[in-house]
Amino acid sequence: MYLLFSILCQLFICLCCSLAIFYLAVTLTGSIFLMNYHTLVTMTVPAVTAGQTEYP
Repeated sequence: MYLLFSILCQLFICLCCSLAIFYLAVTLTGSIFLMNYHTLVTMTVPAVTAGQTEYP
């Protein structure tokens, strides 16, 4: 019974560690993606609005 409990604890710790690593990776890539997305939007929005004013 104790062996099963220790195996479950180790599995839980491994799961938590992998989740933490996954969360860190997702937040890092997400922040990089958001920064790129923000620059993309700030570059494309004036062009789109200029195009809309040119072609009503």
